Amino acid sequence: MAQAVAHDQKEHAAGAAHGHGGHHPPTSLGVNTRKLGLWTFISSEAIFFTALISTYLVLKPRNLALGGPVPEDFLGITLTAILAFILLMSSLTMVLALNAVEHNDRRGTHLWLGATILLGLMFLGGQTYEFNKLWSEGFHTVTITKQDGKIEQIGVAEHHLEAELEHLHEEYPGAQIQQGPRKPVTWTTSIFGSTFFTLTGFHGTHVGIGVIWLSIVLAMSLRGAISSRNSLTVEMAGLYWHFVDLVWVAIFTLIYLI
Repeated sequence: MAQAVAHDQKEHAAGAAHGHGGHHPPTSLGVNTRKLGLWTFISSEAIFFTALISTYLVLKPRNLALGGPVPEDFLGITLTAILAFILLMSSLTMVLALNAVEHNDRRGTHLWLGATILLGLMFLGGQTYEFNKLWSEGFHTVTITKQDGKIEQIGVAEHHLEAELEHLHEEYPGAQIQQGPRKPVTWTTSIFGSTFFTLTGFHGTHVGIGVIWLSIVLAMSLRGAISSRNSLTVEMAGLYWHFVDLVWVAIFTLIYLI
């Protein structure tokens, strides 16, 4: 911690020596080296999450064709909308925390950093609840053998099974309709489970890392090691946090709403 403070002080002194006059002296590229490193990391993470989201969307039709669960039957919009609101509010408190640091407002810094951490923990609690709810639910793969010999498989949520079987008998008269065994909605029972839990689980892990990072920054601030002189320490944590929030907005829009 002390080393981080000393490092920032050194950077500040170097910036002043080169006539830049700011708190975060630029490199030959015009960007603070620590910030440049973080932006590079965030760029790689953006590619990573783009790949995960794309994989989910590309494999979604394959999941349905193999009789996997229909996402709309299990994903709750209300809960995830609340989680999205929580993360968006945490971005606001993060901005207020950085503003407080830049004005040497220690009380405000502690208050808004603490609020951001609390909102992050609330998001993780909500995601844990969602995962437990999904794991407790089940689906059946129903195989339809039509009169022309063509076979079709569909996934039916456990709570819709009776009504759906009745509907299928009316839609496909004379076809053989076989109900498969109950499967839980987990990581291993369907393509949906594998892609969904991988994507949201990695995002939740990133939120957890952000909470730990912010907790360390808050501890430094409580010990008096954070001020406007080294506000870059808070700004970098904030950049990471805003990125994590933005990723959730993309996940919420592309996975839950579409």
